[in-house]
Order: sequence, then C-alpha cells, then structure tokens
Amino acid sequence: MVELTFNLDIPVILAALSAIFLYLGKCVSDVKIEKYDKEGYYFEGLFFFAVYVFVPLVIADYAKNFWAVSVIFQVLPFYVFPFILQAVILGALTSNFRANAFIRRTGLVEYYKIKLAEGIQKIKKDNSRMGKLVKDAEKDFKDLAGFDYSELSFKANYVWPIEIFGNNFLLFLFAFITILIEFKFYEIGGLVFYVSTFLTFFIMTFIALAFGFGGAHYPVVRLFLDSGEVLSGRVIKYGDYVEMIQDAKKFSVNSSKIIKIESKLFKE
Repeated sequence: MVELTFNLDIPVILAALSAIFLYLGKCVSDVKIEKYDKEGYYFEGLFFFAVYVFVPLVIADYAKNFWAVSVIFQVLPFYVFPFILQAVILGALTSNFRANAFIRRTGLVEYYKIKLAEGIQKIKKDNSRMGKLVKDAEKDFKDLAGFDYSELSFKANYVWPIEIFGNNFLLFLFAFITILIEFKFYEIGGLVFYVSTFLTFFIMTFIALAFGFGGAHYPVVRLFLDSGEVLSGRVIKYGDYVEMIQDAKKFSVNSSKIIKIESKLFKE
C-alpha cells in the first residue's frame, strides 16, 4: 500500500475529501439539464470518486510494482513515454468535451456536419497537390471504408469522440492508467511528479465531464408562457430559470412564467 511520509489530521482529510467530492460533483452535474443543490453535488461527486478514483487507485496500488509497469517508465529516457500516455488520454478527453459541449449540447450537429462537408469540398477544389491527392483518392477510400471524406471528418470530430471516448469502461481505463502513472511518479519524486499531478488533475476533470455528458439529455421543447408567448429551443439547464439555445443564441426564461412545457416523448 502507499505509505505517506507526512501526517494529516482527520479533520483536514475530511475537508480535503469534501472539497474533492464537491468539485467532481459539479463537473458531473453542471453539464446535465437538472439543477443540483449542494447535497446533490456531494452525492454525484462521491459516486464518481468511488468508481473512477477509489477503485482504480486500489488496483493501481496493487499493480504498480509489476514488471510490465516498470518497463513503461524505461521505454524512453526522461520518462517520456508515461507523459505521452497522459497527453494522448488528455487529447481524447478534450475531443469528447468539444463534441459534447460545443456541438451536441448546442444542437448544432447538422450545421457542423454541413460546415465539415464544405471544408472538404474546398480542399478538393484546390489545385494544390494536396487537393488533387484528396480528390483522386476519395473514390477508393469510399469503396474501402463505406463512407466519403465528409462523413469521415464528421465521425472523427463528433461521433467517435462521443461514442468511444465517452464509453464508461474506457473512462475507467483512462482513470486507472492516469492514477498508476501518478503512483510511479510519486515514488520517483521531483519535478516529474508535479508535472504528472498537474496533468492528472485535468485528466480527472475531463473524465468527470465526459461521465456527466454521458448521462445528459438536452430536449427540444416549446414553452408556453403566462403572457401567451410560445418559445422553442433546446433546454440545457432547468431550475429557477430555464436556459435554452435556439439558432445558436442562448436565452433564459423565468420558470415562474411558464405555464406548460411541450416536448417529444422520445429522445432524439
């Protein structure tokens, strides 16, 4: 087991855990449509911590002395390989966040798909060597893959980051690898440990965000107000105020002024 070289009072430990639960809970909850109170944040944070921090930590503590783990830190000099692993994980998670936060949540999926297709067409019309290469190879690529470059670009920037990098098992694996690397760098100490801790903080943050987005749904609704006005849009947060997005514009409506909400029975 990990042996800490310093002593901490129980109140300090509890305060630190409380802060961690609250932070992780906010990461998980704030991307969902529901508005959480403080107790809700703690509950979400506690659940996430148990599954994606505590369990990987226990496994990593057992696995850190395996021969294969030590090899990872010796493949390249200056501990480059573990940092490459952390950078790859962080890149995958940020692509998941970008796809969820800026495309899925805003309802701009079709708009984004059209813009990607326009970008591919612009490259193909370019008389440069790259443009000709892309144009000439597209038919062979479509025959092989079953979809064209526009669809490939859409899948790579939206579909795969959500479906693959948002998979709960892969998120667990990311957490395990990250914590395992942090354990080894703790044993090594020095600057590499602080750099790894910095990366670990951001990785765990994005894992919590990806976990939250995985359980989030943003329905398209019609709000009937007491003034007789009817508003339509995608709801991104519901509480004292309903926050909505329509035509790439965000607006809020006081919940007390809403007399009826009409939405589709099934998720889109």
